[in-house]
Amino acid sequence: MRILAMGIASAATFAAVPCAFAAQDTTGEVRTFDARSHLLVLDNGVAYALPPAFRDPGVKVGQWVRLSWAVENGVVVAKRVILMSP
Repeated sequence: MRILAMGIASAATFAAVPCAFAAQDTTGEVRTFDARSHLLVLDNGVAYALPPAFRDPGVKVGQWVRLSWAVENGVVVAKRVILMSP
């Protein structure tokens, strides 16, 4: 019985781990955008690092965007940037 309980607890722990690293979405207005330093800051004050292969879809300050992001090594990284219509 003890082995069964440990097996169930282990399975539950490993099943929950991918959820902790899943990308999250947020929407906001672009406060600053610097393509050279690969940094995007929204009106919520959070700075999102952009991957080196990021292709700018035409992001401009004041524009609304939707970001898919995740925390990697303590850095908030934008995985996807979608421009939103006003």
